[in-house]
Amino acid sequence: MDTTPLRHAYAAVLSEAELATTVPVLLLSNGACLVDQPLSLGDILAGLADVELPGHAKQL
Repeated sequence: MDTTPLRHAYAAVLSEAELATTVPVLLLSNGACLVDQPLSLGDILAGLADVELPGHAKQL
């Protein structure tokens, strides 16, 4: 699944400064810690677009 249009949509809504804003992130999966560190909003959104959406699309 090509997530480029989704990334462009995020960029259209959020400014570069907003995308660069870091927030604390704690990502758990089945009790295992996958991420426990600050990440930028841009990195979070890109990760969701690149990893989560294609996986859910395959489920359909």
